[in-house]
Amino acid sequence: MTQKGKKIGIEFLLFEPMVENVFGTLVEMPIKITLRGTFHQTLAFFNYLSKLDRKIVISDIEMTQPEKKRGDYVISTHAKLTTYRGRALKQ
Repeated sequence: MTQKGKKIGIEFLLFEPMVENVFGTLVEMPIKITLRGTFHQTLAFFNYLSKLDRKIVISDIEMTQPEKKRGDYVISTHAKLTTYRGRALKQ
């Protein structure tokens, strides 16, 4: 995921797995991220995530610190990615 983001032009400033939440046989795995790139690069990365086989929910999106670099505006994007996996119940 981060390699694809870098190919798009995204700089990863934070990639922090958070505490997993267990709901019966389902485990929610949240990840806190901070990205730096243009608005279009950020949308291209989110679009890439939406097409993955694994379901990823993008929430708590905040775009800050616009800065002009080489003719483009670059922003920092803070968000939470949440994905899920199954968990076997103990017998």
